[in-house]
Amino acid sequence: MSRHILMLLSNPYRPDPRVLWEAEALINAGHRVSLIAWDRQVELPAHEIKGGLEIFRIHSARSSYAAGLKQALRVPSFWRAADGLGRTLVPDAVHCHDLDSLYCGVQLKHQTRCRLVYDAHENYPALMSLQLPSVAVQFLKLLENRLLHSVDHTITASRRFSVELSARGFSPITAIGNYADPEIYREITPGHVATARLELGIPPNKLVVAYIGGFTKDRVILPLLQAAKLLPEVHILLAGNGPQRPEIEACYRETNNIHDLGWIPLEKVPLITRLADLVYYALKPGYPGAEYNAPNALGNAIAAGAPVLANDIGDLGDTIRRYNCGLLLDELTPQAVAGAINRLQNPDALQALAANTALAVAGGCNTRASQQKILEVYDALF
Repeated sequence: MSRHILMLLSNPYRPDPRVLWEAEALINAGHRVSLIAWDRQVELPAHEIKGGLEIFRIHSARSSYAAGLKQALRVPSFWRAADGLGRTLVPDAVHCHDLDSLYCGVQLKHQTRCRLVYDAHENYPALMSLQLPSVAVQFLKLLENRLLHSVDHTITASRRFSVELSARGFSPITAIGNYADPEIYREITPGHVATARLELGIPPNKLVVAYIGGFTKDRVILPLLQAAKLLPEVHILLAGNGPQRPEIEACYRETNNIHDLGWIPLEKVPLITRLADLVYYALKPGYPGAEYNAPNALGNAIAAGAPVLANDIGDLGDTIRRYNCGLLLDELTPQAVAGAINRLQNPDALQALAANTALAVAGGCNTRASQQKILEVYDALF
């Protein structure tokens, strides 16, 4: 039976990868899916339909990103606007992406008697620990705990977070990782890769290491750039943007083997990932949110058949260790990063790890498996 599922999202949906493949799965199963997104800087159309997904963007609650405590003054404006619009859409279920939309979802559930799904992309209080004082983080924990009592089904991107929520007495909970569709990556031929390398000035026989993601405070990117100075024959690709950009640009200013692509649209991510022999992704040690980080970069690397170089932390380390599809760093120093990259300049060592990515795909690290889980959640919900 077809249902109307309303998603709530606190970013403008450029698109958001997780929201995209979840919505696609539900639409392909015959459901009607709408999305209310917060376009806080009024960058995209207020209303559009893409791939069957009807998108409504809130423009009235203007704000910025990484605003810290100041954001608390603007979030209620988004909630009010989303609540008013959401009631007119009369959903059968509200699907809240992350904690900053869950309060609004709870209100809509009470007002419309619909089902409520909480999709925790992150452990949100832990994520915000780098931006907010500890008293605000504690408030977010209490808020999440209270709102979860109204949720009919919780989805987490992190296996560790699902275990933690279960231990706190909440159920049902389903862990669904952030993975990519390997079929999309298989469409990228060696000829496409060779052309892209040529355009970047990278010789065909040189090792390429890529970092693709946000330049946010929780990512440890500088040791990779410093390692590039120790490995002049290795080429480093950077794709992303964020608060660390000034430090990153200062670090590579006199380095010739670093290629900064800036922010790239979602549709270009598969080619850039396939272009890489090795994908780097490291999280700040001691940062609470790192334990629950389920990076898109890991899923993209697995789909592309590229080993991952990362630090041993949380879900990231668990996945790499489970499938032996990369190398885990004991420390994040330029010397340690350079040493690991040097080990993988041996083609046999690199290929052995790359081959294990196929085991990860077969083990469920792919979008199709994740989409099937979403459908099972909604089958149970109704």
